[in-house]
Amino acid sequence: MKRVAPLLLSLALARGAPAVDIDRLKALTLEDLANVPVSIASRVARPVRDTAAAVYVITREDIRRSPAESLPDLLREVPGLDVGRIDANTWAVGIRGFNGRYANKLLVLVDGRSVYASLFSGVLWGLQDLLLEDIERIEVIRGPGASVWGANAVNGVINIITRSSEDTHGNLVTLTAGEKGRYRIGARHGGALGDRADYRFWVQQHHRRDGTFENGDEAYDHALDQRLGFRIDGLAGDDDSYSLIGGVHRAQSAVTVNFIDASTGLTVPQKSNSQSRGGYLIGRWRHARDEGGWSLQLYYDHQWYDATNERERAFDIEFQDERLIGGDHQLTWGLGYRWLEDDVGGQPGFLEVHPPRNRRALYSLFAEDEIQLADHWRLNLSARAEYSTVSDADLQASARLLWKPRQDVTWWGALSRASRIPSVAERGVFAPVIGRPGSARSNGLPVVSAFIGNPDFDAENMTSLELGYRHEWSRALSLDVSAFFYRYEGLRSIEPGTPELVGDHLLVPLLVDDRLDAWSRGLELSLDWRFSQTGRLRLNGSLLDLRRELDPESGDIVSRPGQNNAPEGQFNLLLSTRPATRWSFDARLRYVGGLPADTQRITDYWALDMQLRWDPAPGLSIALKARNLFDNGRIEFHDELNQRTTSTQEGASYSVNLEWSFD
Repeated sequence: MKRVAPLLLSLALARGAPAVDIDRLKALTLEDLANVPVSIASRVARPVRDTAAAVYVITREDIRRSPAESLPDLLREVPGLDVGRIDANTWAVGIRGFNGRYANKLLVLVDGRSVYASLFSGVLWGLQDLLLEDIERIEVIRGPGASVWGANAVNGVINIITRSSEDTHGNLVTLTAGEKGRYRIGARHGGALGDRADYRFWVQQHHRRDGTFENGDEAYDHALDQRLGFRIDGLAGDDDSYSLIGGVHRAQSAVTVNFIDASTGLTVPQKSNSQSRGGYLIGRWRHARDEGGWSLQLYYDHQWYDATNERERAFDIEFQDERLIGGDHQLTWGLGYRWLEDDVGGQPGFLEVHPPRNRRALYSLFAEDEIQLADHWRLNLSARAEYSTVSDADLQASARLLWKPRQDVTWWGALSRASRIPSVAERGVFAPVIGRPGSARSNGLPVVSAFIGNPDFDAENMTSLELGYRHEWSRALSLDVSAFFYRYEGLRSIEPGTPELVGDHLLVPLLVDDRLDAWSRGLELSLDWRFSQTGRLRLNGSLLDLRRELDPESGDIVSRPGQNNAPEGQFNLLLSTRPATRWSFDARLRYVGGLPADTQRITDYWALDMQLRWDPAPGLSIALKARNLFDNGRIEFHDELNQRTTSTQEGASYSVNLEWSFD
């Protein structure tokens, strides 16, 4: 059997790999969907049913039929994944706990490019505004993926894969319009470049409206995002293929930011307008051979943010080789190098970084061996050695065992170790976060508390044990259950330092340290039922128990035991049906548990979203979307940096979407 080596996301990205027919996807049975290949849990693409990890896939048809209008909102359906809206431009997205605006234990890839921002360690979701119609699928692994994808893939990985240009010939125009002037308009054109290559260009503009504050007043958090991109996929011979992907963007956003006035010690809300712009270019080459192949990928990414007066540059190159050895070993190995540079001018009273220019390099060597032990057993061993110029050398490893006693039943287990390298801010930030006027206790001096980085702060580590079970009772009913236990060591804590007089105020340092450990356990399930040829019902749910353990000598003011910034329980019920030939109806009922942490104080809530779509002619569709029905508005999440950004709420909203594809 001839195997083609995956190049990160090879099956989805390479010309010559079989494309998924979207018209056929609409009628796929659950058995067919379980055979859709994914390459997120290992470097070898495997069907979902044969993957020894907690994997969830959002297909292109799921995206088309979802009431969601953004990537974070789309991810709400994934069990074990917590999504909280902070304001119109800012989201908190995390997996299995430790959620936040800068959820630093989640790695996100877009076409093989990491969008993990290094200043604060996290993903700026407001800037990941892709053309949803161009996404092929989204693969989510709940659990550590660091031995495969590298540092920071601690609690999970989200792999966003866009469509091959071979599948996007012709033209597309899409328009979404809602109340208060919000809209999204996008266009795409694709075609052939001779006989051996294909291309597409796309453009999008997205305007988000202002939300409201918790007291009902209108907020100041609108945004305008403009971007364009291109993709070329081609063949360079019988065994060689390549891809070239690029894009640029410019975004303007409004936000209410809490600055600290050092002279009075008071928190002063200020309306602020920020801008960001950037671009990226990805190059990928793959060579196929009998029983394996090799691949080379490199990309360059350049971003600028005026809110922090920061320029961020990244260059990444990775080589991978795959080969079959002895018939029972699928061996994959590779080398990687990443160079990062941050130049942070900062803003006094809001954020400063010392030194302002930071350059870092990350070297990696990885290997994975997938061993067929017997007819029903398979073992996957993977390890990744990394050396960073800002952290000690580290080894991340995983062992995954899969047992299939029957074709319709799968058991799996995994033991893994993962780590997260420190961010630039954790090593050198100065950020005032709390201001108080003078009192007798401070001798009448205003008091300002500020986060201060620690240049000796080292990597955080996590060890995990996972177990999973899948059962396909029929072509219409399936169950996927996973359980896990995590142990964290050397997590970031915030320790109060000795107050000191600075100018005309008293400064209380809040120092970054590593005196926090934690453990968590949880259960997740996904029940999928095709109750008719055109009807589908899914129940996704999760339970989480996370406990922090502070060093007895710690004075941490943030990570108190018993507090959590992710809900202990949440579930969603998704209904998809076709009441008539040209009509489809989709609904999403969600329950999200409350957040007890002092920095959150979020109550539990229910939400209902719906979409009614009409396809009056081939290539033309009109959809009515309603989100947060019967809801006057709620706060879903607060900025973990002591509410530096004022959170806003969004109540019921309505929109209409027009999509037209033509030659």
